[in-house]
Amino acid sequence: MRSKRKHFPVFWFSVYDVYMRKRKLTVNVDADLITALKVSAARSHRRDYEVVEEALRQHLGLQNVVDRIWAGLENTALPENEAITVATAEVKMNRAQRQAKAR
Repeated sequence: MRSKRKHFPVFWFSVYDVYMRKRKLTVNVDADLITALKVSAARSHRRDYEVVEEALRQHLGLQNVVDRIWAGLENTALPENEAITVATAEVKMNRAQRQAKAR
């Protein structure tokens, strides 16, 4: 039986949105900040938590790291047929290793 897990094309998704575990956080924030948050989210057609996550990443310096990683990946991107060949070889090797451990 096939897994019901969704498969996403490479580079289609945002780095933070897929397979990142979310945890609930409760904080007390000034009412004016909450209003500004809601306005910003509405104007950018995003959810409140997306605006908060982006602001935290920028404040903590995490956004620059992700941008640098993606920039490096764009410069070294393989042609599609080569990328598929590499990915297929990796999957086969990974499956072989798992089968060897299972024995």
